[in-house]
Amino acid sequence: MPTYMLEGAAEVKLNVRPLRFILRLEGPGVQGWLEISQDSRAVQNVMRPPSADSMVILPQVAGATMVSLLPVGMERFPAPTIAHLSIVVEDKVTADPQRVVLAPVDVSGLDRKDLIFISPGEGALSVRAAHNQADADLGALGNAARVATREILGLQWVEPALSVNMVVAVDGSGSTVDLVQEGTIATVAQVIAGISQVVSNGRDVNAAIVDESFHLLPPADLAQLPALINEHFKNRIPSSGFRSTSRLDSHYGLPAQQLVYLLTDGLPADAEELPRYGSGEEIRHIVAVGDPAAWQLLGGSHAPNTLIEAPIQGESVSDRLLRDPRALSAVVASLLQACFPAGSDLSGKVNR
Repeated sequence: MPTYMLEGAAEVKLNVRPLRFILRLEGPGVQGWLEISQDSRAVQNVMRPPSADSMVILPQVAGATMVSLLPVGMERFPAPTIAHLSIVVEDKVTADPQRVVLAPVDVSGLDRKDLIFISPGEGALSVRAAHNQADADLGALGNAARVATREILGLQWVEPALSVNMVVAVDGSGSTVDLVQEGTIATVAQVIAGISQVVSNGRDVNAAIVDESFHLLPPADLAQLPALINEHFKNRIPSSGFRSTSRLDSHYGLPAQQLVYLLTDGLPADAEELPRYGSGEEIRHIVAVGDPAAWQLLGGSHAPNTLIEAPIQGESVSDRLLRDPRALSAVVASLLQACFPAGSDLSGKVNR
């Protein structure tokens, strides 16, 4: 049986014959349903052998065909859930039919996942993975934040037209040094990295240190974002001030539309000016690590904001969020609040 592995942008050509799809899910007691659609409509004449719930036979590929996976008996796939799909060409003429194996797909947190795209051609069927973007390893917390984002949004990646450009901007004043040294700023950057892998659709996430102005850091892989920030703080003399409204100069060459996360230890002194960055091309979102009571006493902010409680009784923020998935989900939902236009479907999912 000739077997082809399907991953990345690879394409496999199969004989024009009926296709048998075999699903195996690896996860905590989960079940899935394979939906086959052509021209965006579910195909009705598929065969589902009663003795094999995880098998579907498609008699004919009459047009552009998508094979998608949906959870059964639950709204979303729990974490961790890995999908394994294989395709066998139903060819009785040969004793050695063609077979395609899709690289394992992480569907944790999703309510639907497109797996395979098939299109008929001249004398052959073209088979591709439905999405070529792979997940980077962002560390335990970054990976968990990515899953939490998918659970909230119900999708694996945001469509390119809705994807978000991000800047992670860290308060460069002396008051933030302790948060950097104890790893809390790196923790927050890891969470944002996990979110960005879903909502930025493969776009770079830039990092900056901010005092009276923005200092953009060199580009780095998403997984290296926390380490990049830490490294630049090691060799930097802290500033005496921090302006959350410092201008992000156009000479940096960044896209006009940006979501700027401002990582700091409390309410910025110029926070009253931030609401003008609450909508439009550039949005600024305060991410403050500190005491909730002090934040409330200072009156909070009308700008988008997320408050993360500082390390408690020796437990780091990273350990706390990994121990408590609900707390992590709440932080992720808060960080997502400014990602999508008010009234949009995705905004509704974040704020429900």
